[in-house]
Amino acid sequence: MKRREFITLIAAAAASPRAVRAQQRTMPVIGYLSSASPTQDAGRLRGFRQGLRETGYIEGQNVAIEYRWAEEQTDRLPALAADLVSRNVAVIAMAGQVLGAFAAKAATTTIPIVFLTGADPVAIGLVASLNRPGGNLTGVTTLSVELEPKRLELLHGLVPNATTIGALVNPTNPNAEIESKGLQAAARALGLNLPILNASTEGDFDTAFARLLELKAGGLVIGTDGLFISRSEHLAALTMRHGMPAIFQFREFAAAGGLMSYGGSLADMYRQSGAYVGRILKGEKPGDLPVQQGNESRADHQSQNRESARANRPAPAHRPRRRGDRVKRREFISLLGGTVAAWPLAARAQQGERVRRIGVLLYLVPGDAEGQARLAAFTQALSQLGWSEGRDLRIDTRWATADDVHRHAAELVALAPDVLLAATGTATVAPLLQATRTIPIVFVNVIDPIGSGFVASLAHPGGNATGFTIYEFSMSGKWLELLKEIAPGVTRVAVLRDPAVASGIGQFGAVQIVAPALGVQLTPLDVRDPAEIERAAAAFAAGRMAA
Repeated sequence: MKRREFITLIAAAAASPRAVRAQQRTMPVIGYLSSASPTQDAGRLRGFRQGLRETGYIEGQNVAIEYRWAEEQTDRLPALAADLVSRNVAVIAMAGQVLGAFAAKAATTTIPIVFLTGADPVAIGLVASLNRPGGNLTGVTTLSVELEPKRLELLHGLVPNATTIGALVNPTNPNAEIESKGLQAAARALGLNLPILNASTEGDFDTAFARLLELKAGGLVIGTDGLFISRSEHLAALTMRHGMPAIFQFREFAAAGGLMSYGGSLADMYRQSGAYVGRILKGEKPGDLPVQQGNESRADHQSQNRESARANRPAPAHRPRRRGDRVKRREFISLLGGTVAAWPLAARAQQGERVRRIGVLLYLVPGDAEGQARLAAFTQALSQLGWSEGRDLRIDTRWATADDVHRHAAELVALAPDVLLAATGTATVAPLLQATRTIPIVFVNVIDPIGSGFVASLAHPGGNATGFTIYEFSMSGKWLELLKEIAPGVTRVAVLRDPAVASGIGQFGAVQIVAPALGVQLTPLDVRDPAEIERAAAAFAAGRMAA
């Protein structure tokens, strides 16, 4: 090797580390501040990183993340926030308890901060307004604290004989006073006694549940707090152990065995947070980015007093998932098995009672693959709660068609089961309700349970039926809009419907409302069983061709 080549090689080797350091300096750094631990945040971080990817950022490639974990020791948050500020990170993303947002806000007035909270960030003093936050903060809120009274109402509807329902609140949370006052007001309106039970650490949970039992409480509303979110599985296990009906914000609680949840999607909140961080890295100012509201996953509408904020909510980077997209049907059956249908049975299982019996009615041909998958998901969820078919549980299943659904419903009722599962929507609920007004019925995927006459209201179903609805009429109109976008030349559209299903009237009406504006003529095709679908579609196609 010649001397000149050797010197060139040495110079390149010496420069290489400097080049790496230069790349590291130019790569933006995100400070991730969490009140939880890496294990607790693992699933939520996937949503956060997805949001970053949607804006063109991938950790380790064109963005770095400095993580700081308080491990549920909230007194460490100010020091951790100050450490991130001293490292001059490009933006701070807050996760877990809202105290982290206040710690970051106190540490810097210049570095952008993206927060997550279930409270109204205006009411607790984080931002000046939802539409124009101002300063260096913006973020995502579910406004979950405002939904606490609704959760109490829903829980009261499930345990109408309860006179005392407790509320679990973290007194160190800035939302605590607002949350408690809202729940107390709702309890008075319902004629309930609502004791507030404080828990600021996981170690306080057992004391709180012991107090619930002393008060002979008939249920529990779990307040909105990062500690409770990170300990959803523990709280669900405690409600199961003590036979305590409870409701919480996110579905992780119900999936872990809790009775029910009512609120937005935690994973989607973190995705939205990641997307906002990405937009700020691209140059947008946090004070100009409206505080987003997490996508809804509830069966009814959010309070109208937030319409103005919703109207100004920025469009997400991809198509927002709608209510029906949130939980796929098979997953929905599994969730049902783990909560509403299985929960009361699980409480009794701990008491060593007799073999329990569930009657399942499906409006499908015998052996249908999708029906078998739903049953498998349902029994799997029951098994996870300790129930085993053939040991302490018996499941009687009937596969029905239009000709024999009423007969099969009567057969199941004659078996005197503890609970009936209407596993395929309206077509199975109506026959079961005609056969019994005493045996509890849990339904799945009913479009309009009120309009169909199955329940008196969503909050207070009354009677012997309750369950899940994952659609709303307005979605039917949206389906037509999407179809028109895919096939803009379409002018005639057929709508398949079962005239025996009462809710179909309202659903068809929603499609009719939007059809004229889209220049579409609708043709209803009435079908009563799967065999008629092909004939009706063929007849419509023939008529369209003739036209």
